[in-house]
Amino acid sequence: MKSAIILSFFLQSTIAQRLAFVGTYGGSITTVQFDDKTGALKQLFTNKNSAPAPSWQEVSANQKFLYTIEETSSKNQSQGALTSYSIKADGQLNNVSTVLGMAGPVNLAISPDQTLIFTANYGSASVSAYSTNTATGELSWLKSWERKLSKPGVVPDRQEASHPHQAVFESTGKFVLVPDLGADIIRMFSIKPGPDLTELDPIKMKPGSGPRHGVFYPPTGKPKFYFLVSELDNTVTVFSVEYGSDALKLAEVQSISTLPANYSKARGPAAGEIVVHPNSKYVYVSNRLEAVFPNASSIASYEVDASSGHLKLLEIFNSGVMNLRHLSIHPSGKWLITEGQNSNNMKSFKLDPATGKVEQKESSVLTIEKPACLQWLKVERKNKCSS
Repeated sequence: MKSAIILSFFLQSTIAQRLAFVGTYGGSITTVQFDDKTGALKQLFTNKNSAPAPSWQEVSANQKFLYTIEETSSKNQSQGALTSYSIKADGQLNNVSTVLGMAGPVNLAISPDQTLIFTANYGSASVSAYSTNTATGELSWLKSWERKLSKPGVVPDRQEASHPHQAVFESTGKFVLVPDLGADIIRMFSIKPGPDLTELDPIKMKPGSGPRHGVFYPPTGKPKFYFLVSELDNTVTVFSVEYGSDALKLAEVQSISTLPANYSKARGPAAGEIVVHPNSKYVYVSNRLEAVFPNASSIASYEVDASSGHLKLLEIFNSGVMNLRHLSIHPSGKWLITEGQNSNNMKSFKLDPATGKVEQKESSVLTIEKPACLQWLKVERKNKCSS
């Protein structure tokens, strides 16, 4: 009986904590500690070796390396860069490798086998491929593809050039999709052994829609659908996905707004990030620069019909931050983290996995300069409470 009481006390006094990395437009990559029980956010370490704009990161599958784009390289301001860091047990980062590349990278994706990295280079109308050593994290440049427009798009101040905004691998690693906001297309690349990297014919989108970010669904296994957020017309487009002999075949099945039905379509709102809940039942999309709520960005949540891929609006709620460039769901599915680039803060909200709904009062707030991206470590740390 006594041993049972001691064990119970030990379990109650142990806090499950997880580390995450926050990229920013403030010049730093910050290691953050998250309390899985209370939602508390705590800043641990700040690394400024990738300044001035390490705005997107990804963690390797083995959890040993963090890869980051540098929109402007500190070594050569006319170029961007890709940098790898080794991750220490306490969450600190040690620089491993930096490779200069095309200007203005804004996003990166790692292949399922962890040997390739693609970057979307918004500022130079290009897409780049790099190889990475899975044992050491060392990077090497492979190839870049540039695209020139014959004339500006429907929104000339945003579509004066091709603007690749994201790269995403499908689960087999044979194809990469790159939404191009400036060209109103989804660029497609095939990956064959060697590696043999080839750009395929693009998928055309509605003129003036400005495709930004997409996710495959379901998030694990062979995808049946692809959900695409378009920034300029604030929509989510659902595509069915089929595998051809040499390319993915995408067919549109639905387009749904990220804004309330009665919201003015005047220029200004800009849809941002899209994430799928770990249970695959819900999808969340960030809105930015809109006025659904005063002094805060909104989030649109949707229920997913897993058989048809159709989305049904669940609610539009207050994110509590300004210019919500990115949002993230805790791996448990019980917390939503919002990152406000203009409000210089992050907030955690309780999330009900059964209903997909979020509590309107934040659980924690962390001040951080211009947060733009958050990536989780998969491994939890168990810390014993002092008492």
